[in-house]
Amino acid sequence: MKRGGSTDVSRRIDLEVEDIIIKGVEKEGLNAIISTEERGVVKIGDGEPRYIFVVDPLDGSLNFVLGIPFYSISIAVGRYSNGFRFSDLSDGVVYYVARDALYYGGPQGGH
Repeated sequence: MKRGGSTDVSRRIDLEVEDIIIKGVEKEGLNAIISTEERGVVKIGDGEPRYIFVVDPLDGSLNFVLGIPFYSISIAVGRYSNGFRFSDLSDGVVYYVARDALYYGGPQGGH
């Protein structure tokens, strides 16, 4: 990764958003595995994981830094089943920050 300039700023923003998401999962008291863009795999809770999350904290963070209004927060979640498999993911949410628009989908439908 290139060091300096907007790359460092965008990485800091990614880390800050990851912190907010991780703290949110902790606050809910969930036992979970979270795969994040910047930190890798993070285990939450003391017991066996029940959920798996895959997080892109700020897709388009460089756009955010440059003031280009095309960036989003993306989170996928599913039940954890004895391993880290993308096939366990069942639901997802994308928050288009600049437009304050929330999109979600899963087995029950979406918006």
